[in-house]
Formats: sequence, structure tokens, C-alpha cells
Amino acid sequence: MMPMTNHTAAALPHRRLARRIWPYRNAMARAADRVEAAALLIVVLLGLIMTPLAAARGSEAYANQRFVTEQQNRARQATTAVLLADPPPFSTTSPGRVVHGKTAVGARWSLPDGSSRVGPVLADDWLRSGTRVPIWIDQTGNPVDAPATSDTAIVAGLRTALIWWLAVMVVLAAGYAALHLLLSRSRAAGWHREWASVEPAWTGRAAS
Repeated sequence: MMPMTNHTAAALPHRRLARRIWPYRNAMARAADRVEAAALLIVVLLGLIMTPLAAARGSEAYANQRFVTEQQNRARQATTAVLLADPPPFSTTSPGRVVHGKTAVGARWSLPDGSSRVGPVLADDWLRSGTRVPIWIDQTGNPVDAPATSDTAIVAGLRTALIWWLAVMVVLAAGYAALHLLLSRSRAAGWHREWASVEPAWTGRAAS
């Protein structure tokens, strides 16, 4: 018997995987084995097919978010607000700990036409009256959130593609796992029936 080389040993797992995915050349393969192998092959192929489809979904989400980002950047403008009072302290439920946060406080800011407006803005509670804080305003001069950045569109695209692909793969994996369980039970029942038919001849006991 020839000794097993490292190359041969490394190839064994690949051969086992190939026989599992394609057991048709194995004379001992049963119908259940062939059905399971076909199902596994379908899952793998669908996973490969879903990759470009998920990428297309991600590209669509990226384009939509980029359009929103461009709209927000055109409609919103950065300005500076001057606090008219000390922000109220941020309440916390953690005793013995100093937790800072943002609270609403009256402030004044300038509009593009040169006029000014007074209203509430969010400011850190450790600031004091007279502090200048950067804010964003919309076309009517009201404070709004900062516009989305280009990174937001990239994250939206990647997240959509990944979620869509994972959702499909979870469904496929769950279906394959359920089929594997049913086929395993079928094989176990078949092995039990076959053993019951040959066990009396091997052990000399009468069949029950």
C-alpha cells in the first residue's frame, strides 16, 4: 500500500465535499442522498445568483439616498446661533454619575436675508449664555438636523444589499435544513427496516 502524501491528504476533504454535493457516481447513494445533494446544489447556485441581485438593490438604495443627500444639502444652510440663556441641566437616572446631554434653550441666529430669528435650539447642557453654537436651518429659517453626507448613501447601499442577501440566504438555509431533517429521518427509518431484516441472520435470533 502506497503511503498517503500531503497532497492526497489535503485533497480528501474536497473529495468528500464533492461526493456530498454530487453523489450520483456513488453506487451506495440512495434517492434521499441524491435529493439532498440536488437541494444543496440549488441553494449554492441561488446564493451565487442572489449576489448580483443584492448588489443591484444596494445600488438602487445608494442612488435614492444620494438624491436625498443632494436635496438636503441644497435646502439646508449652516449658521451660528447665540444662546440667550444657560441650558437647563440634563436629567439622568444614574445616581452618582455626571451625565451630559443636549437640551432645548432659547437662541438667536441670523437668516440669509440679514434678519435674525429667536427660537429654541439644542445645545449641550454645560454651555452658558452667550455661547455660539453651529446649527443648520432650512429654507424657512427654522433649525433642522444636519444634512446627510456622502457616507450616508454608501452605508445605505451596503446595508440594503447585505440585508437583502442575508434574508434570501436565511430562507434558503432554513428550507435546506428542514429538508435535511426530513431526509435524515427517512434514512434512519430505512436503515432500521433493513437492519431488522438482516439482524436475525447475523445474530441467530428470530425476527420479532
